[in-house]
Amino acid sequence: MCKGGCINVNLSLEWMAQLKMLKVKIASIHLEGKALLWHQSYMKSCPLGQWPNWEKYREAILARFGKQPFDDPLSELMQLRQTGSVEHYQDEFDALVIRIEDLPVSHAISCFLSGLNSEIQNTVRMFKPKTLHEPYCLAKLQEATLASIA
Repeated sequence: MCKGGCINVNLSLEWMAQLKMLKVKIASIHLEGKALLWHQSYMKSCPLGQWPNWEKYREAILARFGKQPFDDPLSELMQLRQTGSVEHYQDEFDALVIRIEDLPVSHAISCFLSGLNSEIQNTVRMFKPKTLHEPYCLAKLQEATLASIA
């Protein structure tokens, strides 16, 4: 009686192990830049031809790219200043703001506006934006206006 049931359980366990290895392979397909370089280095430490199990791989990724004890994205956000285009500043801002949990929209707007160049910032503040999308659009519009005047 146990023979058929035990075979099914063994097959299920084998499939689960294979799926966990597939997770690593599938994840590695989507890596690029620093993450891809890290992956290639990590794979060199594995026995030849063997893929790591998902749990160990996930732990290694988090150790390399996860939140560090000294990580303070709010501090970085408050110090962020526009040094190039509004679009570049917005990209840097977005990369930081998504790392902060429970940041009220009004605070995010204030941080965004504070980092803009003063000639753009003052004009955007005048409109009292209520969503993050509003200052993004207004800042780009003001940047284009200033560029056309120059």
